[in-house]
Amino acid sequence: MTAPENNFDLFLEKIANLDVEVSSSGEGIFTACSLSEPCFCFDGHSQAEVADRVVDTLESYARLYFGLNDLKLRSHREDLKEPTVKLETVTPLSKLGLAVA
Repeated sequence: MTAPENNFDLFLEKIANLDVEVSSSGEGIFTACSLSEPCFCFDGHSQAEVADRVVDTLESYARLYFGLNDLKLRSHREDLKEPTVKLETVTPLSKLGLAVA
């Protein structure tokens, strides 16, 4: 079995290039989707709500796949100057960056 400190390093490698974009439908629905593994997509009523779901998902992912039971993550928002995804139904607003708390 892999030592816990190695699991932490493996987890950090896995999420190092994780790209999460938050977009808005214009109708009060916000969506956070990852653009790489681990893949997920969530809807919510605020950017904070979808950010909390992303953090919870990644903490659960760390517990389940890497045995990191005490890992605490936090998110930060990086506003986009220009939308990177052009869709008629959503407008990208921000990207979530993650750091070990």
